[in-house]
Amino acid sequence: MSQEQASSRPLRRPLIGLDVGTRRIGVARSDELGLMASPETTVAVAEGEKGMAAAVAEIAGLARRWSAARVVVGMPRNMRGEKGVQAEWTTQFADALRVALRAEHIPVSTYDERLSSVEAERTDREAGGTAKKRRANLLGRTSLDARAAAVILQAYLDRERSRRGEVLDALDVDDART
Repeated sequence: MSQEQASSRPLRRPLIGLDVGTRRIGVARSDELGLMASPETTVAVAEGEKGMAAAVAEIAGLARRWSAARVVVGMPRNMRGEKGVQAEWTTQFADALRVALRAEHIPVSTYDERLSSVEAERTDREAGGTAKKRRANLLGRTSLDARAAAVILQAYLDRERSRRGEVLDALDVDDART
């Protein structure tokens, strides 16, 4: 895609992706074109209903601040596609987030997250470094949870682009020759 084509694409509001856990929630955000997902942060979740409510409020605040078009929540399933205990927690969280974002008309969708954490860990290993260095990267923007959220959101973005029939090349062939 040439620069002229890329710049003529209409900007959109970013999407937010979540990897929801009972202790931490990884948060990712897309660019305005909906092409790439990037890890952003990790939200801590305290125990109990108050912990969930506080996490919902924090995520809703991020969605408002970033003017999100949609929040995509990774739905954990086992390899046979069945929902387990973690999926129940995630469903409750997504439902509470829907209520919190209803007034802003920001929809909340769920997306199959199978193997997102495995994929994030695999990219860590491929990037090199010792296990100790990888564990040290679990702070802030580089947390495994945020990277897993980016994997979930990127898969969602790719699927949506594919559904619309868009073909996006990183580099136009003619541009590469000049």
